[in-house]
Amino acid sequence: MRALPLLLALLAAALLAPWLLGAMRQAGHTRPNYRRRELPFPFGVLVLAAAAVALVPIMLVERLGSHAQKEEGALVPLVDEMLDEQTDRDLWSEYAEG
Repeated sequence: MRALPLLLALLAAALLAPWLLGAMRQAGHTRPNYRRRELPFPFGVLVLAAAAVALVPIMLVERLGSHAQKEEGALVPLVDEMLDEQTDRDLWSEYAEG
């Protein structure tokens, strides 16, 4: 789960880079480098755009994950109250025996 934001940001940057490069060149946002070659400037805005695009699915996954945990936590006491002590012991011993 820790690598997911990085992977999504990398994917977003790879998809956005060609479009952003062409848009910056077409709009005239270029500066010469030390070889006098015109390069898009500020192309570092790609990092910010990719991070912003990667945040949306990550936030959705986080919210859905916490919602699923709440649902699981709500079912445990309900199931626990449904079973009496003897049935609970019998089920546990059957499960442990395999």
